[in-house]
Amino acid sequence: MLRDRVMDLECAVDSSEQYSRRNNVRIFGIPESPESKKSTDDIVIKLCNTLNVDVSVNEIDRSHRTGNRGGRKPRPIIVKFTSFRARQKLYT
Repeated sequence: MLRDRVMDLECAVDSSEQYSRRNNVRIFGIPESPESKKSTDDIVIKLCNTLNVDVSVNEIDRSHRTGNRGGRKPRPIIVKFTSFRARQKLYT
């Protein structure tokens, strides 16, 4: 009985976590260099401009690189948009 309840709660938490990520986009392949002190927000805005997507900095809640520095590949950037609509502009 208690075990079933715990499993139900774990399912609910997982579902809630998935829903909270619906405004996120992970971007791969953007080079990084030690000299570059550009913020990831600026990088995302520049990428959007290159793709002719109208996204303003006000539509980005936060952005940052993930993973450990110094690998062979550039670390991905995770962008959390303020709304699902803002995310969809870039995603589509």
